[in-house]
Amino acid sequence: MQNRRPIFLFLLVLLSLLAAGVGAAYAQSGGGGRTEDLEFQVTQYVWELVSHNTRAIVCTATVEHEGTPTYFETLAYCPMSIFSWALTPEPTVAAGTPQPARQEQIIDEASLFRYYKWQYKEAFQVTRKVKITAPDMVVYMAAPVGYLQKPYVIISAYEPLTKNSIARIAGIINERTHFTCPGSRCEVPLTADSTIEYWAENSAGESSKHNVGTVRYSLTEQGYHVTLQATTPVEEWTDACALKFGVDVPGTLEWARMPLTPAQLNTYKTLHFLTGKLIINNQVDTSSCPSGGFLENGAPNSCAIETARETVNAWQNQFDPAIWNAAMQNGVPARLLKTIIELESQYWPGGEQNYLYEYGLSQINYLGVDAALRWDPILFNMVCNPAQFNCTAGYQTLPADQKAQLKAIVLSMLDTACIDCPNGVNLDNAAQSINILSRVLLANCEQTRYIQASVSPKPPAYEDMWKLTMVSYHSGFGCLLNALRDTQAKRQPLDWEHVSANLICPGGKTYVDSLWQRLTTFSSYTTPPDDPKAPTLVPTFVAPTPMPTPTPVYSTGRLRLVVYVDSDGNRTPTPNELVDGITVTAEFSDGTSATQTIRNGEAVFDLSKKGVGTTIKLSVGYLFRAYQTIVPASGDITYTIRLEQPLIPTAMP
Repeated sequence: MQNRRPIFLFLLVLLSLLAAGVGAAYAQSGGGGRTEDLEFQVTQYVWELVSHNTRAIVCTATVEHEGTPTYFETLAYCPMSIFSWALTPEPTVAAGTPQPARQEQIIDEASLFRYYKWQYKEAFQVTRKVKITAPDMVVYMAAPVGYLQKPYVIISAYEPLTKNSIARIAGIINERTHFTCPGSRCEVPLTADSTIEYWAENSAGESSKHNVGTVRYSLTEQGYHVTLQATTPVEEWTDACALKFGVDVPGTLEWARMPLTPAQLNTYKTLHFLTGKLIINNQVDTSSCPSGGFLENGAPNSCAIETARETVNAWQNQFDPAIWNAAMQNGVPARLLKTIIELESQYWPGGEQNYLYEYGLSQINYLGVDAALRWDPILFNMVCNPAQFNCTAGYQTLPADQKAQLKAIVLSMLDTACIDCPNGVNLDNAAQSINILSRVLLANCEQTRYIQASVSPKPPAYEDMWKLTMVSYHSGFGCLLNALRDTQAKRQPLDWEHVSANLICPGGKTYVDSLWQRLTTFSSYTTPPDDPKAPTLVPTFVAPTPMPTPTPVYSTGRLRLVVYVDSDGNRTPTPNELVDGITVTAEFSDGTSATQTIRNGEAVFDLSKKGVGTTIKLSVGYLFRAYQTIVPASGDITYTIRLEQPLIPTAMP
């Protein structure tokens, strides 16, 4: 069994140094200056690679994980002379410039272990002492989406350190009314347009910075609508890669702007791979679905997709505070970070490294870590122990075996496998590893600018530079360099249109184009698909002050449910898309109920004999949908269920 505590402690150290990296701290982040002295032990395992033919020991490797050295560790620790190496010469550069990783043609894994095998030699303990500066808490305000029976605003807090938790949220409304809520979420009722000072406190008694937000609300026939007029601004965020590129950020690129709060990163996507993982790992019960929720090819069926939708939505958004925090600290676009995670893992962080040597939410491998250590001195100085390595001269000067050890340390931080954790996945490590992804991206921005400048002094536009960076991230130094050289040789512009046509590395263009399709449509998935305009919510108030009970009167409104299959993908119901025959039941808190069958895509409940404020529980047949609302004074409450044509993945989840 792996010892997870050393890995977690490594993460703490990493985050402390990352916080000092590119980009200033967000004004809503915590108080800073939090430090902690840590002393911990790491087990190091020594292995010897033995030739099957001669029985001779050809090399030795020391790793900090159980099990034999991996394929890439073997290639890094052992002398190149025993393998079939074909090296591409590295470019000549000035002293002190980080060098790219060698582009190597090496023997495959099966051939390697046909001639050699690892034998265990010994293990020993290494004691490490560090003083860390802890990452800040984050506290932010958001307005609820849609129309409400009562106006309120949501305040949420996030504590990056897993040893602590958010104990409470506190604040002052209009400089006179104090409130407090236990836990990390507070729904604050409003009695007027208000200016709210708010902060969070954790289990260690530490307080975040005090932030200020101004909220307003209006009353319409549909209910109250709350807007966030102003809050502590994101004034100091800087796009670190734009600075490295030496280009301006177009103001029209929404994905390149820093979201005001983590809540603005929330997405509501149908994700088939994630759905399958959640079902297989007993996070969603689809036993009532046909064939247990799966098609013959292993993909989740439509029943499973609908049953899992709420869980899938919650799962894909649980890392948003960590993504937002990493983007703020390191100057990387937050929406890009989240989109990379979606493309690489669909937010499921475990298991694939067993055969791909890729780890964590972003599926980073040895080559990706190598680039990060070469180009990011913050990351290198964190993992490089002067007592063990000669750190002063930089990563590129170290021998291959020491580079391998450093890469193994970083990858252990990304490794979310955990025998003792639910579903075999350590979600705390997954969330905290997002900072490493942001550092890897910064390193690739640096590498891309270096490659591009070696071909042409003038960089292409901002978005093109980012696309080239993602080629570097996905396919490596040599792939990008060769494509740029080929494009220049043809006297073509060094933009994405022309460079992508000259990419010969497998999957490079497809990867970037797929990423950009998701990135540019990001905002299309930031509201719940059932009713993107006006979901009627019933907040559970953690009330600083009591709210008056509405005077009972009879309603003149209606409750409508619309169901359609969006076969053309335009998110608008058309007559040929309407669904019939589904049973809908409305249960009222006065003890009565009503049942209807959907006709022409619609079911309508008359609320004229119901008291205003009566609770309604709406259940929708085999679609496994349930809603809760209250009877309005007037007008329609409308829920729209948009069903997608099921997409069949090319592989089993």
